[in-house]
Amino acid sequence: MSPVSGLTKPRVSSGVLGLLLVLGLAIGTAPFSAQAGSGTVEKDKDTTKALFEDGIPDDIESWAEDNGATVNAQEERIDYVRFALDSDTEGDEFLDKLRNRSDVTWANYDAFARTTLVPNDPAWPVQYGPRIIDAPEAWNKTTGDDAVRLAVLDTGVDGTHPDLDAPCGLDRGSDSNGHGTHVSGIAAAEIDNGGHIAGMAQIDLESYPVCDNNGRCRISDIALNIVEASASGVDVISMSLGGDCETDDSAFCRGLQEAIDFAWQNNVVVVAASGNDGRERDVSEPGSMDHVVAVGSVDADKNRSSFSNGGFGLDLVAAGEDVRSTVPSTSGVCGPEADLMCNLTGTSMATPHVSGLASLLRSVCPSLANDRVVDVLTDNTEDLGDGGWDRLYGYGLPNADVALTDAESRCDGSL
Repeated sequence: MSPVSGLTKPRVSSGVLGLLLVLGLAIGTAPFSAQAGSGTVEKDKDTTKALFEDGIPDDIESWAEDNGATVNAQEERIDYVRFALDSDTEGDEFLDKLRNRSDVTWANYDAFARTTLVPNDPAWPVQYGPRIIDAPEAWNKTTGDDAVRLAVLDTGVDGTHPDLDAPCGLDRGSDSNGHGTHVSGIAAAEIDNGGHIAGMAQIDLESYPVCDNNGRCRISDIALNIVEASASGVDVISMSLGGDCETDDSAFCRGLQEAIDFAWQNNVVVVAASGNDGRERDVSEPGSMDHVVAVGSVDADKNRSSFSNGGFGLDLVAAGEDVRSTVPSTSGVCGPEADLMCNLTGTSMATPHVSGLASLLRSVCPSLANDRVVDVLTDNTEDLGDGGWDRLYGYGLPNADVALTDAESRCDGSL
């Protein structure tokens, strides 16, 4: 969303999404193989992807084989195909052939995103994130409805964690990295169970792993999983990931935007992190993309985090510093002493506070359309910066209690 054009966002930079997104969006290590938003990308020269103009052609598999590749993933709902190149196939030559097809809208290499996390003191005793947005007051109205489905695209989730209930199925109940479990706990850890933390919403948590154990995440997998989750009927998608469009290659972002557009057309609320470069005028993708609610970070005193990206694409802020949440017992992100929870910092942690709140809104009013959910989120905020929208805080810090009251009134048809 943006202050200028609703959920159609202006483009701050002239490029398109680099092939790497940065999962985690915590300050510190290794996105884009150096720093988040550094403008470089890690291409996968063994894999390409393409969008077709009028549907995926029937002969695409045989065409690929004739030209030294194999179709290893396709999504007919957005006319999207991924190709694995044979070991002796030269990538640029294959791309030229692909781009020269009259039915191809665009084609380019695939690439990887990377998790970036900095663990903080695991003994930090205060879980302030829900408190500063009045979630405890909102919970008097509802703690959530398990008919509401929240999809977290991340490293996975540890389905054995005592605070999490993730009926994920098919290899979706594990998380060797730990980042996805941390994010999922912020959004949906069980409340009032005498366990570790309280999540924002008691809803159906669904994990869509898009990263390997080292935190590398294919852009094509992110796009494909957005479509899969949306087609299955999820209510909210949460992505604690991001990257830069500033690259000489001009086509990397298209498939991701098409996937997000598909989600929007299927009434899904899409939430993503704003990024951790400390830039005040440039939100990372996909947060800056159309039909995405971008979330920046504040500390416990509601001050903007120094690392939190701002700019025209920024919509909201939430707790992102020293945020306590769930991790697997073997989590690599917090080390062996984490004891099923630890503190992490980044816009990655801010994001699930908002996606969890969006899930609460859908709990009190299941019929509330996605554009109305976004309106409720942005209309009911504590203004932390200049009056109205501003580039450092967006529309401000959402107030969960007031937002739920607003959602209930809209559901009754009074607004």
